[in-house]
Amino acid sequence: MATLFPPAGPWVYDSTLPKPTAGTNTVKNIIEFSRTDITTTATPSNYNTALETLYNYLVQYNIIDTLDDINTKYTILAPNSNAFSTYNSTFSGLTDARKIDFLKSHVVLGNYKLSDIDGLASSNTEVSTLSGARLKFHKDSSNDLWVLARDNISKIINSDFLATNGVIHHLQSILEVLDPVTVSTSKGVVFAQLKVNTESITESNSHKVELFEYSGSTTQISQYYGITGNNMKELFYKYNKEFGMPILQTALSILSNNKHLIKGWRYASGVGQSVENHGYNLMREVINLWEQDVGLTSDKWSRSSYIDITRELMIADKWTELNNCNINNALSYEQLLESINQHLEYYSIPQTKLKKNNKLILSILISNGNAITKPVELLLHFIITQDET
Repeated sequence: MATLFPPAGPWVYDSTLPKPTAGTNTVKNIIEFSRTDITTTATPSNYNTALETLYNYLVQYNIIDTLDDINTKYTILAPNSNAFSTYNSTFSGLTDARKIDFLKSHVVLGNYKLSDIDGLASSNTEVSTLSGARLKFHKDSSNDLWVLARDNISKIINSDFLATNGVIHHLQSILEVLDPVTVSTSKGVVFAQLKVNTESITESNSHKVELFEYSGSTTQISQYYGITGNNMKELFYKYNKEFGMPILQTALSILSNNKHLIKGWRYASGVGQSVENHGYNLMREVINLWEQDVGLTSDKWSRSSYIDITRELMIADKWTELNNCNINNALSYEQLLESINQHLEYYSIPQTKLKKNNKLILSILISNGNAITKPVELLLHFIITQDET
C-alpha cells in the first residue's frame, strides 16, 4: 500500500556520527566505519544508529566488495540497524535472489550529495539502483528531503558521508522496493464492474439451419481508449465521488467513435496486438461461447430462452444505458485514487487526482442462470490523456 505523504511519526533522528575524511576511503570503508553504535544526548542510548545490520547483510550476500570499486560512483541510502529491526522478519522470509534485489535497491548508481538530491527533487528526476529499481526524491515544506520508493517513503536523517567513490546518506527506514510476487499491475486498475443477467438456457428438440458469410482483415493495432481526466470523472464520478453510470447525453458527448456501444470497441488479445476489422459483436460472440460451454448449439436452445438472451444482449450492447442497478461492484473516487497509488509503476507523491497515463479498466460481466455457462467478462481499457484539473 502506498504511504500517504508524510507518514505518521514518531520521528527519531540519527545522532551525529563522526565523518571520516574521504581520503582513500571507499564507500565500503565508510560503511565499515559506521558499524559502531554512537549515541548522543539527543538520541536515546538504546537507539542503534549504526549500520552494522546493513553491513552484515552486504557481506553475507557478496555485495560489499562491489562498493570498493573506485571506478564506479555509488550513493548508498543506508537504513540504520534500528530501521532494520522492524523488517528483519520480513527479510528473512525472502528468497536469496529477492534479498539481493532488496539490498541493491539501496545502492544508487551515481554520486549524489545532499545538494544534488535537492536538485533531483526539484526536477522530479528518477535515479536508478543496482537492482534496476528506480527512486525519486521530495523536498517538504520544512526543507527535509525524502526518498520515494515503491511502497513507502523514507526521510534522509543524516547525510554526506563522503567517500572516494561516492557518498552515504542515512535513512529513517528501509525502502520497500520489491515488486509483489503474485500481482501484475501493468494493464491498469479495474475500477468498476457491471453485471447483466440473462435467461437460463433450456434445450429444444427443434432443428434449424443458419447461413452466414463473413470476411475481413486484421491490420489495425490495439491501444487503450484515450480520455481526459476531467471527462473520466464526469462520465463515472459526477455525483458525490461515488461510481455511477452516466446519462446517455453525457456519454454521447464524451465518448467518440461509437464507444458508447460495445460494437464500437474492437477485440484483440492484448494492447499492441492486431484487432479484428469490425466492432465486437456481443450477441454473436457471447452465444458462441455459451454454445461451447453447454455443448449445445443455439438452434437446440428453447426458442424462448434464445429470444430472451438475444434481447438482453442487444440491450447490453448499449452499455452506457445500463443503469445503476447493474453495478455489481465499484470503487469510489477516493478508493480509485488509492488503488492507482498502489499500482504506480514509478513511485512519486501519491495522486490526489487522475493524471496522464493512468490506465483504467471497466469490467462488464455477462452471466447466465445455467450453471454450466461461464460468465463473459468484457474489459474496456481506458488511458488518461490529460491530467484532471
